[in-house]
Amino acid sequence: SRVQAAASAWSAPLKLSSEIDVVLAAALDDPWVNACLLDVAYLVRHLVRQRLNAAAQITGLLLLPDLGGSPAADSSAQGCQAVLHAIDRVTGPHEGFVSTWCDGSSSNPDRSLTVEGWGPPFDRGCYLLGALNGQSLVLGSTGERTELAAEILLHLAITGLASLCDDVVGGVSGWAM
Repeated sequence: SRVQAAASAWSAPLKLSSEIDVVLAAALDDPWVNACLLDVAYLVRHLVRQRLNAAAQITGLLLLPDLGGSPAADSSAQGCQAVLHAIDRVTGPHEGFVSTWCDGSSSNPDRSLTVEGWGPPFDRGCYLLGALNGQSLVLGSTGERTELAAEILLHLAITGLASLCDDVVGGVSGWAM
């Protein structure tokens, strides 16, 4: 039929990639992030490999806590420092990362998941976003920091889309990144 011919003509230039880009964004002043950031990074890599038969290329976007005048500044600083030390430990050569999750309602070992990783948690880099913007002005609220993180995520997504368009159709005129 004409529909099948048209569909195959449009899909022919598309190259399916065996890599999936993942951006892991986290605020380091959150206690849950301190406890499970590396678990989530290696779990994402494991699930993408197992379920999608692809390689996850992970970028980290970590929001540093604003330590200016907060009553919880000491605990935020300690938690942030612990996470950064944990990331540093697995970024260089290491013995491997192993974590096991069990279903809390059952003691059955078949209902558990073990994740192992030997590479760095962030393949494409890890960006630390502090309490200052690009012009060294203080971002006064969590909302402003979140907006800046969203702009960075948007730029990362559009940059990836532009490179995909370059691969597929030889570039898109008028796009500037």
